[in-house]
Amino acid sequence: MKIAKYIIIIALFFSCQKLENVEKPRQLIKKEQMVEILSDLAIYSASKSQDRKLVESKNVDIHLFLSNKYNIDTTTLKQNIDYYASDLETYMQMQEQVKAFLEKEKKKYDRINVKEERERKKKLDSLKKAHDQDSITSPKEDKEELKSEDIKELEELQELSVDD
Repeated sequence: MKIAKYIIIIALFFSCQKLENVEKPRQLIKKEQMVEILSDLAIYSASKSQDRKLVESKNVDIHLFLSNKYNIDTTTLKQNIDYYASDLETYMQMQEQVKAFLEKEKKKYDRINVKEERERKKKLDSLKKAHDQDSITSPKEDKEELKSEDIKELEELQELSVDD
């Protein structure tokens, strides 16, 4: 058992050694742009893991997307990923930048979602109020005059608010 522990410790020691330096790519992508690329890859990966069928139904080709957006080919991208990943400290810093970017984007979209939710609830409340006023002040025939679109929208909003 002691021998197994020593073998594991020795294996860990050698596995933690710095890897051979990867040759610098001819077309080196700047770190800032590489962080943007890694952010796009993280968003794509997260959306694919969230709803694979939706992403596949949209026929999203991440390599084509990155190629068009950053004017790079897949070989250059792979070489640059390998190059930056060979320097663990630099790559970890880049990953931290990706994480910070994603958190910033999440906050931005959370604010948008909150705003949309408020607007949706405001619309629901006004539709409810209009419907309640019509049912109190109007004769029964006037209730029929509520637009069917308004009633459908009110029902949909009620269903959404129940689901939330």
